Amino acid sequence: MLTISAPPKGIRAQPARKFLRRALLVCVALVSVGFVAPCNGDERPRSEVPILRLRVAWGGGEATKWQGSLYVHRGRIIEKRSLGIEDDAPGSMWLDGGRLHVRQKTARQYDGVDIAIVAPLESTLVVALHSVESDSPKQTMEIKLSDLVTDRYSRELGPANLGNRLGLLPFVMAMNDRAQKYPFCD
Repeated sequence: MLTISAPPKGIRAQPARKFLRRALLVCVALVSVGFVAPCNGDERPRSEVPILRLRVAWGGGEATKWQGSLYVHRGRIIEKRSLGIEDDAPGSMWLDGGRLHVRQKTARQYDGVDIAIVAPLESTLVVALHSVESDSPKQTMEIKLSDLVTDRYSRELGPANLGNRLGLLPFVMAMNDRAQKYPFCD
């Protein structure tokens, strides 16, 4: 009859511990590099770049079909939540490459979106919305993010006879504790 005995304690445990220790060190190194690596010429580490959350709303006058985009110089829009209640609202706004595109299928009296921006406060939000049915020239507004941290922004939007306005309202700003999930550069 054959008898199989277990190896002495500690013989097989050492290679496993060594492997786990090395794997843990590699993971820690990779994570720490991801948190502090600057990109796109920005000197700040990602952990110091703020996330600014804004409510962007337009309308208030005559129902209008809007189209255009919102984007940030030296930053990205990383989240959007439509405030529209119309049937076609879900397909009228989408994010692509850090830019929010707006293409409404029907005219609306009011529409809006909550967005999250990851960018240095010296960056600029560019809003380019225009009325599809109007012959008026396209409007492009550039707003410094540093101005939006402390104050609201409101301006006439589209043809004056329609009575529509664009409004930006900051509602949360936090240091980017989620940089690993939402990097503002690829």
